[in-house]
Amino acid sequence: MLKTPNLIRRMPGLALMIFAALMITSCGGGGGGSGAPTTPPVADPPPPDDTVDAPTEPPAPTAPVAHVTFVDATVAAGLDFFHGFNNPSNAANVSAGVAVGDYNDDGWLDVYFAQGDVGYSKLYENRSQSGSYDFVDVTVEAGVRGGPADKAAGPSFVDYDGDGDMDLFVGSVEDTPFRVFENLGDGSFADVTAGSGLADIGRENNIGVAFGDYDQDADLDLFIAHWTFTPDELPAGSTLHLWKNNGDGTFSDVSDETLITGGIIEESDDYTFSPTFADVDNDGDLDLLVVADNTTSQVLINNGDTGGGLYTFSYATDREVLTDDAGMGSSVADFDNDGDLDWFVSSISLGDPVERPNGDDNAGYNLTGNRFYRNEGDGVFTDQTDAAGVRKGYWGWGSCAADFNNDGFLDIFHVNGMDEPATDAYLEDPSRLFINNGDGSFTEYSEPLGLVDRNSGRGVSCFDGDRDGDIDILIANNGDRVGLFRNDGGNQLNYLNVELRNAAPNTRAIGARIYVTAGGMTQLREVHNGNNYVSQNPAEQHFGLNDLTQVNSVRVVWPDGSETIRNNVDPNQRIQVTFPDSWSTD
Repeated sequence: MLKTPNLIRRMPGLALMIFAALMITSCGGGGGGSGAPTTPPVADPPPPDDTVDAPTEPPAPTAPVAHVTFVDATVAAGLDFFHGFNNPSNAANVSAGVAVGDYNDDGWLDVYFAQGDVGYSKLYENRSQSGSYDFVDVTVEAGVRGGPADKAAGPSFVDYDGDGDMDLFVGSVEDTPFRVFENLGDGSFADVTAGSGLADIGRENNIGVAFGDYDQDADLDLFIAHWTFTPDELPAGSTLHLWKNNGDGTFSDVSDETLITGGIIEESDDYTFSPTFADVDNDGDLDLLVVADNTTSQVLINNGDTGGGLYTFSYATDREVLTDDAGMGSSVADFDNDGDLDWFVSSISLGDPVERPNGDDNAGYNLTGNRFYRNEGDGVFTDQTDAAGVRKGYWGWGSCAADFNNDGFLDIFHVNGMDEPATDAYLEDPSRLFINNGDGSFTEYSEPLGLVDRNSGRGVSCFDGDRDGDIDILIANNGDRVGLFRNDGGNQLNYLNVELRNAAPNTRAIGARIYVTAGGMTQLREVHNGNNYVSQNPAEQHFGLNDLTQVNSVRVVWPDGSETIRNNVDPNQRIQVTFPDSWSTD
């Protein structure tokens, strides 16, 4: 494969240890979820050396989070989905997932949960009124439950055929069917897998997907992650990761010709989990960030058109910096409001040792925790994990970036938990909510804000599903019920919600950028159809505005490079911007 000079450099003076990659102990093991939630105090994260401070109580909520409280609204919302497997394998234990999107275009975000083999996946229509969730199971009438042999994972809503409505892709594990459901526009879907080019992908696991227009032909291409614990499963030739949208409802494997095959595999292993198309070097085309297990997360830079419409990727991964040794979840966002995309990777922190919330030991694992990679402006990342204060997250999985307190800075949430046969020490790991302090650091506030979640989380989506102006959290657990945590109070500070509608075929403007300037600060959101880990956030974008009463400007940079600008915009409203220059509000 074509190699380029490393685009990631090591932070001067930062001593990083690269630990041995785990095999079965990193993500494999037994199945199932956690026991009943409990509320013991959470140990403070230990420093990155060999000493461990005594556990302390979590901080009491103070400004700027004192106005935020999370409430478990799962049952009241009508979400009765329970995930499970009869005989869980390694692949089963890393699966589950949730997709979020407005499938019927009524302005309310609907949800789809992937099932194991104890039933069928389910679609819930959002029939909420503002401030009060109400989901109704419409799986059968919509025609999206899949087949009796399905073992689903990592679903995603996306308008892949450019007809204006949200279709549905559903991943799979253990050689079971990958599903493509075309939205018929009448509240129902048709299974078009057989004619999509994806009926027989040729990989054992198709655990997560991301969509983006890597070749700038206006339609959305597909990246499929194939985490495998079976060394012999890796095919000869193409790795079957990158699939070009042919514009006629079909996809073709282009992993070889784009040089993905030569870059994605390290030491003959494929541990890919969570891909995202994102323009990390600010050159106008979409690169690939791929979170992967066993110290194999990667940066793949888009070289652009190399001639005759051929787009290729260059391996740009510096192992002195990308050292997340059990990478799972991914959040790609501008956390420091400096105009470029940073990268949070959830991993496993089980070394030095790390004391568990229930007092158990760490079964001898030696893993070094989450990572926070700051973008220096041109796709060059530096490891700022310890300065950010986000290293210790226990056994992390899906993560999302969202402004939960509406203060103008993106926070980080990630789920946790694992049923590991060597010990039960990880069954009650708490989910983590890292609130952005606005100075490059974060403070963990989950349980003080009522976000008590100790189930075996996998996927997560963060969105304003009740349309009350703050971001709620939806969790897809493995071997357990789902969880919906409603944000009560985040909307005491101001906000702006922006949804884009583009010309066909990229109707949701995936890859566009939105810049909101207010109070002397500019926030950036790039519109992704990415992967938090077997899950997605919707394409609409939420901006916290603190107590500001006027937005100076909203600037949209569309995927074709053209721009739309509005000045002097009022806060606390939802705006839909339609290409090229139409604005509407609720």
